[in-house]
Amino acid sequence: PRSRRVSVIVHQDFYRPSEELIPFTVAVMTGRLPVYFLDCTVSSSMHTAVYAAVAAALPSDVIRPVGWPGGRALVTVAAFRYGSVRWTSPDGLAGGNPAYGEVAVAAVVTLSADAGRAGLGGFVLLMPVTTEEACLDGRTLFGYPKIVADIDFAEDLSRRSVRVSDEDGTLLTYTVRPGGPILSDRQPRLTYTVLDGQLVQTTSRVHGTMRLRPGSKAARLDLHDHPATQRFRGLGISPAALLGISHLDYRMVIPRPGRPVGPAETFDSSPGRAWHGGRFAVSYPGTGRIDVSSPSAATATGTHH
Repeated sequence: PRSRRVSVIVHQDFYRPSEELIPFTVAVMTGRLPVYFLDCTVSSSMHTAVYAAVAAALPSDVIRPVGWPGGRALVTVAAFRYGSVRWTSPDGLAGGNPAYGEVAVAAVVTLSADAGRAGLGGFVLLMPVTTEEACLDGRTLFGYPKIVADIDFAEDLSRRSVRVSDEDGTLLTYTVRPGGPILSDRQPRLTYTVLDGQLVQTTSRVHGTMRLRPGSKAARLDLHDHPATQRFRGLGISPAALLGISHLDYRMVIPRPGRPVGPAETFDSSPGRAWHGGRFAVSYPGTGRIDVSSPSAATATGTHH
């Protein structure tokens, strides 16, 4: 049928590079973009914050916060479990990173000169990850303000929870409660970061299915007293969400480096803990904690095979 042929074409285009493969080098590692995130578990939510505080935190006049009634701005939170991250190596074989966890906190912004919303995206404020490789790749290639931390995920049928911590204590705790209608998600993601004195806009392709639940009970974010979150607790981010999203499936492709859109001041998160790699663990009811970051994850306490 015609609809099936169209579906196959869209599916193929999602994975197919839109241009020649782009070489990159990070430390001693080389590869070629795009980067493919193929096995992901994702939860996210939208919160409000103080507009003036968010505007003051942005490092460039090229972007401005998206407003919300009552002098508020919008902030997104997202928790990712990446099971498979792949790219093409210089010899044409598959390269990639080990599985890792990530949490991103971003201010919803648009280009200041844009009368519409074509530049609508998120300026990344904080991005803890669980591996040194993911931290270095994100910083070097895209300017993401990544830090290394421990990220513990817990999941059951009624909630998905995350705790981010390091040797200085807990940075944040975050819970999304799934619910709402099932919707397709094909909306490209725009992120803004600072790289080499420039505000950079990076576009990611997304292919997924999600449940969207509106209301304050859909998700909750708590920022704890920690050096890495000190600058963000002054933004007045509401703990309760406007809406929560739980993806049933999620794939993402970053096809090319970010595009410079204007000058920017230096922006960086806390340097994080100075050691090689954090803990990436997942817990389910009735089982022990599965330490995905450990080579012996398959023999985690309380699990049987």
